[in-house]
This record gives sequence, structure tokens and C-alpha cells, in this order.
Amino acid sequence: PYLPWRDIGPWALRVARANDWVDTDRPQVYYSASTKAWKCSFQYRLRAERTVELFGKSPQIQAAVLTQEEELELAPLPPQLWAADKYDVGLIRDCEPVSITPKSAYRPRQAQYPLKPEAIEGIRPVFQALLKAKVIVPCPDSPVRTPIFPVKKPGRDEWRFVQDLQAVNAAVQARAPEVPNPHTILSQIPTDHTHYTVVDLANAFFSVPVHPDSRFWFAFSFEGKAYTFTRLCQGYCESPTIYNAALRDSLSSLVLPGGVTLVHYVDDLLVSAPSRELCKQATILLLQHLAEHGHKASKAKLQYCKSEVTFLGHILTPGQKRMSTDRIEAICQTPKPMTKKQLLSFLGMCSYCRTFILSYAETEGPLRDIIPTKGVSTAKLQWTEQAEEAFTQLKVALQKHASLGCSRPNKTLCPNGGRQRNLHDISPHSNTWG
Repeated sequence: PYLPWRDIGPWALRVARANDWVDTDRPQVYYSASTKAWKCSFQYRLRAERTVELFGKSPQIQAAVLTQEEELELAPLPPQLWAADKYDVGLIRDCEPVSITPKSAYRPRQAQYPLKPEAIEGIRPVFQALLKAKVIVPCPDSPVRTPIFPVKKPGRDEWRFVQDLQAVNAAVQARAPEVPNPHTILSQIPTDHTHYTVVDLANAFFSVPVHPDSRFWFAFSFEGKAYTFTRLCQGYCESPTIYNAALRDSLSSLVLPGGVTLVHYVDDLLVSAPSRELCKQATILLLQHLAEHGHKASKAKLQYCKSEVTFLGHILTPGQKRMSTDRIEAICQTPKPMTKKQLLSFLGMCSYCRTFILSYAETEGPLRDIIPTKGVSTAKLQWTEQAEEAFTQLKVALQKHASLGCSRPNKTLCPNGGRQRNLHDISPHSNTWG
């Protein structure tokens, strides 16, 4: 017979608060005399659907609108330079295929968790386009499997094709990272330059081939079938370092006019020049070179010969750089972190802007002090009055000091102490790559 319904909430609360649990003669079974209750420990597996959706604002460069004159200047360029759509990929000429070195004989094999039907349909256009381009190929015999989880783009009915490569990253012997520091790159821009071009390379990692013997590392399952990537993947721990080196090698034969500076950070390139005419000449040479060497560029994101551009989250104007409003807003709207992982994420965003915050290391010190040295990333924080104040000060300071003058290498810099010292010597760079 069915038992009558009873509200067990108060009883469950007493049981949860009981502190007189004692061992019994049965393993993992305990008894509480005060509540006359038994409890046991057991494992329970539950199938769940995993998807990720992004909310809120994210820094985005608005689609560039080229003038008729600019379109005419760019018209002679090979049409294959521009990505035909958001799934179009290039292939860097003479690029050495990537070989992956494992740490051991271990090969991660993770099951694909269930996905929502709308997530599957959301990534289907990406999957089919990459399959047609042979960036994705069948791979039924791979000993490796890692799951995919689609991520919905904020404010749009579009999904990102994301693969969880954490297990692969932990199993391989990664190269030493060689991606340059953004602040070092920005310091190479001469103060007397007045015009800039920013080039965004489309689907950049996919332009680097993976050696056939290493492709199995990127295997995944989609609708019950196994596939893998033939090109370098987003999310793989070595991808930024490998691509940065591949692009540097690809640009090594490019010759630009004197007085022009070219720097790059992974797949973003910046041309700066002391005049628009010189900037135009250098930009055309760069774009022609990229087309000849198999790269694809986004025409929608091209910032062509402008006196103000956005590059690496900074807004560049002649002799000055400042943080973009989106980046400042993202930091200032960050809620108070409650866990170790959340605080480290907040400090990472602030550290990127440290040159805009006076005495940054001293200001963030109280926040570093409350980070647990041991424990998991979800460990709770014990906030102090000093940490609360530092959290607020960082946000306020970033809004007060949102712009900087560019470094002048021929000037002697004076620290606050008043004694003159050359803090650093950065000479103007011509025809250089970051």
C-alpha cells in the first residue's frame, strides 16, 4: 500500500545538522542516536546534457565600412585573400605539419555527453562546412576521444563549435610558449606614427596542417560517428605558440617601406606608419603577401589606414593608447568573487590593464593574500577589509587612468623618486614582427 504523503523537510534538516554519527559494523554506514537515523555513502551516476551559453557584453570590433575610395585601393588584391564566409579557411604555404609528442602511452578516451537538439543543429553548419573543406575527416580508429560542447554566441542565434581538449592537453609534451607580451608589442609602435591598419586573419589556427600521424589526438564523436581535425585546433594548448611561429616564418620574406612598423599577436596584425600614403603602400604589400602565402583575412574586420584603431583591446591614436570601453566595462561590472577561480579570473583581467593602474602590484596585494594556496579552484574565499578595499580601488583606478601616452625612447624617464634613470630603452622598429 502507498504511504501517506508527509513533509520530511524538518526531519531532513535535523538529520543534516546532527553531529553524533558513529560507525557501524557495516562499511560506509553510520547511525545517529539523536535522530534515530541511518545514513550510508554511495556513488550515483546521472546522465546530463551539457551546453554553455554566454551572456552579457563581450568586446567586439564593429564591422568596418570601407569607403568607395578604399574599396578601389583594395580592388587589385587577389579575391582569394578574403574569407568568403565565416567558415572559410586558408592553408599556409610551405607550413610544416604539426607533430604532437605525448608524455606517455596514455591516450585519453572520454565519452560524448548528450547535447540538446538545438545545440546539435546550431553547430551542424560549421561541421558540414569544415567536413566539405576536409578540415574535419572521418577517423573511426582513433584511440583518443574528447567531447564537444556547443557554445551559443551572446545575442545571436549562432553556436560555436567547441571541443573540450583538457584531457589531451594534459597528456602531451607541450612546447615552451613563445607568444609575445601584448605590452611589449604595443611599445614598439613609434609615437610619430599617425595611421594604422589592423588585419584580422580568419580561422587562423585552421590554416596550419597537422601531421597525419598526429591527427588522431583531436578525434571526437558527432551523431554516433568518429571524426578528427586535419588542422590545428582552437583549445589545444600549443596552438597559439605554433601559429605565432608559423605566421612569423610566413612573414619573414616580406619587405616593407622604410619607416613602417609591423607587429602581430597570434592572428592579429598591425601596420603603423607616419603618413596615410605610406600606411596604404605597406598595407597593400602585406595583404598581397598574405594572399600569396595561403592566408585568409576578414574584410569585415579590416581597419584600413585609420588614425584610430582598436588593437589587442587598446584604442590607438597618434601618440596615445587607451583601454577600450568594453574592456573597462567588463572589469567594472564583475561581481565580487566568491571562489579562488573567480578571483584569479578577475585578477587576470586587471593584470592585462596593469600599465593603466598606478602602483598596480601594491594595490592588488591584499587580493593575492586571500587566495588559498592549497585546495581546488572552487575553494571559498575569506574576505578581509583590506581585500574589499583593493577590489574597489582597482575598478576605480582603471576608470581614472584609462589612457596613456606612448613611450618615447629618446626621452629620459623619471620615476616618482625624482632621480633620473633610463627605465627602459626601446628603439623604433622598422620592418619588425612581434
